[in-house]
Amino acid sequence: MSKTLYLKLSSLAVDDANVRKTGVTEGLEELKASIATHGLLQPLIVRKQGKKYAVTAGQRRFFALQALQKDGIHAKDDEVHCVEVEAGADATEISLAENTVRLQMHPADQFDAFNQLQQTGSTPAEIAVRFGCAESTVLKLLKLARVSPKILSAYRAGELNLEQVQAFASSDDQQQQESVFSEINPEYTDPDQIRDALTPEGDIPHTDKRALYVGIDTYIKADGKIRGDLFTESKFLLDPALLHELAVKKLAKSEKKICGEGWSWVEIDPDLDWDKRNRHGHIHEDLILAPEQRTQYEELQVQADLIENEWYESGGDSDKPKRLVELEDEIETIEDGARGYDPQEMTLAGAFITIDRNGKAEIMRGYVKPEHKAQLAAMQSARAKGDETAIAEALETMPEPKLQGMSASLTETLTDHRSAALKATLALNPQIGLAAAVHAIADGIFYKTDRSGSCLNSFASRQYHRLAKDTIANDELDREETQWRDRIPGNEAHFWLWCLEQDRDTLIALLTFCTALSIDATQRKSDKPDCPRLQHAGMLVKALKLDMSLYFRPDAENYFGKISKDMILADITEITGNPPSPAQLRMKKGELASVAARLVEGTGWLPVVLRAPHDALETVQPTSSRKKRAV
Repeated sequence: MSKTLYLKLSSLAVDDANVRKTGVTEGLEELKASIATHGLLQPLIVRKQGKKYAVTAGQRRFFALQALQKDGIHAKDDEVHCVEVEAGADATEISLAENTVRLQMHPADQFDAFNQLQQTGSTPAEIAVRFGCAESTVLKLLKLARVSPKILSAYRAGELNLEQVQAFASSDDQQQQESVFSEINPEYTDPDQIRDALTPEGDIPHTDKRALYVGIDTYIKADGKIRGDLFTESKFLLDPALLHELAVKKLAKSEKKICGEGWSWVEIDPDLDWDKRNRHGHIHEDLILAPEQRTQYEELQVQADLIENEWYESGGDSDKPKRLVELEDEIETIEDGARGYDPQEMTLAGAFITIDRNGKAEIMRGYVKPEHKAQLAAMQSARAKGDETAIAEALETMPEPKLQGMSASLTETLTDHRSAALKATLALNPQIGLAAAVHAIADGIFYKTDRSGSCLNSFASRQYHRLAKDTIANDELDREETQWRDRIPGNEAHFWLWCLEQDRDTLIALLTFCTALSIDATQRKSDKPDCPRLQHAGMLVKALKLDMSLYFRPDAENYFGKISKDMILADITEITGNPPSPAQLRMKKGELASVAARLVEGTGWLPVVLRAPHDALETVQPTSSRKKRAV
């Protein structure tokens, strides 16, 4: 028979017959925290052994109690709940039974238990203290508890392992988790494949070359948002536009130096790909030697060839003759110092400033834009023939120089406003929207192999406006989107059937709205004003007869305060039709910007970059009219 006792710790000792010899101190901190918070939930199993009682089962609890007493949490006089077994009981058998019959709680049950504690008001930090584990461990378990019930059921059934469940936890969208789960065979799918399937298309991994170049800390300091994975070291950058801007800004530090080399253009492109480079021509470095240097170079080559031929004729079995090695070194020294690009060819070529695969800045020189490849070929042909007249004719049509004026950052901000306004206007013009959608798809099929000539970015891929937030255009788009979300099914699985059931006008209207959201008409620092994407945006502006005065009013904060004093004075002349007054000429830039903002009120005047093209296309009337807005 067994009986219940309450004994002081000083009267207890470890029983030599206890079978647990390995890992007796593992997890002791967690056990201490549990006993300190909840008390001793299971009594110690003891047997009389001389003047003391030996702890036959529960020695880890005994060690935890001793540690708590040492820490001052348990007083020396506190008694411990024990159960004494019969004197003749087999101590080894009792210890073995206590350690083997026990059934471990399934981890999923622990996830749920921690989640219930949080729902009843316990914070992760409080839970961590109560159970003696790190707060990060609690956060991970709570994250796993929020995985779709279907995933957890599969885990309990042994269809998924813990690493796979952790991969599903990389997304908070249970519907998406279930969609991915339905498409995989867990037996052959590793966690990384699950994470890849759940990663939103716009998220940029921290291993991306642009992220490596800019640096995560710099991105965060610029208010960039990051999504982390609790179970891996992976981080994802959620603002591609900001990352691009920071990369361009950092790369731009090299621009002045490269321009000084004599190239006709320098383009910053952080994500320069092979397709874009391949569309360009290329010039190569050559030996640029003065007449005297060329004579010396040719003489050294003749001497080296003679010695090398004699050496080969003798069998070439011995080491190279010393004089041949010396001549080859002299030739190499001349080549290293005289290798460069031909100045005439450089007038038709340029350089890309980009980022290599290791996240380092890379200068790629000698590229010739597609529109100048024929000109380069004509010049090279004329040079081969020694026809100086033909060379001069080939060089007559030079690439246009970069436009000077307002800063690239202000241009980007203003054109971001235009891009948002273009979306809002197109969203309510189904006829032009349908034409734009058809053009975007068919243009890529019949004319181009890439999307660089369209301002519809990756067609049906939404473009966000980081620089033109809280504007009339974005408010309109938000209202329109809310109306559509109320109409379409909440469950993606039902969306296809919904589309099949709609009439033509509804589908065209939805297609128009989605087309509008994909517009990217923002001119960034890496863009030439006449690049195909911006030219296409200009076509849409003309077709829609976009009036930017309905969407943007220049003031001291968003425009005049960001340009030079000379530009403000020039704008005042244009706004008023009169030259600036002597008082205005004496004003500081800040005062003058405020004056210009007052003068422009009610005029509808816009900065040049926001004005509609002069040669407006003749267009069909949109099906929906819009009243003049109060700005």
